[in-house]
Amino acid sequence: MDGPLPHERPAYLLLPRGADLGALLAQALAHPDVRVGALPPLWFLDPAGIDLVGALPGVRALTAEGLPRLVEALRRLCTPEALATCAQRTWRAADAHVRTHFLKLGALKTVAAMFGLGAKSRDHAPPEAFVAEQVRVHRLEVQYRLAPEPAPEPTPAPPEEGSLIVYPFDLDGRLARREQGLPAEGGPVIELFAYAWQHERHRAFWARLASDFGGELRGV
Repeated sequence: MDGPLPHERPAYLLLPRGADLGALLAQALAHPDVRVGALPPLWFLDPAGIDLVGALPGVRALTAEGLPRLVEALRRLCTPEALATCAQRTWRAADAHVRTHFLKLGALKTVAAMFGLGAKSRDHAPPEAFVAEQVRVHRLEVQYRLAPEPAPEPTPAPPEEGSLIVYPFDLDGRLARREQGLPAEGGPVIELFAYAWQHERHRAFWARLASDFGGELRGV
């Protein structure tokens, strides 16, 4: 197979504006075709400065049933201001070579900064590309496995396995829509990764669920 395998590139579940992202995720994991699902620990956004443990009193672990409440908390906490704070803190803590890469400074300015002449890289505002990288780094990943089906031959990885990616700092999918040339108007975007050996099976499953919510599946 030439080029990246399907599980190395996402398909996109495009939902309409106002769609209930938490309800879709909960419904998906409760679907009889899904054998098992796995969610990250409740503190998965601690590195971004988002305290989900404190924001969800009484919740001891993330569960499929609790996904609507989780998404509601993410909308409340993962604001543009919280992203800016996260990006600024991460920017100042980053290695100087990382900052130089994102600033795309010319050779003279880079050398000048190294010798303390001119503005230090950490004193610059984080570039847009760096902020976008923080959106991608701090992600909610939902792993799942469909019910296994007999395979004609062994595969290197479980073909029934897939994962969904949601970006808490971009729940409405603006970044994904812009970067992928997807329709600008709409609601949440979910990235789908599934192995090549049963890729079409995964696509068909998620296309049906997206359609139930007035959305569609695009991409690989």
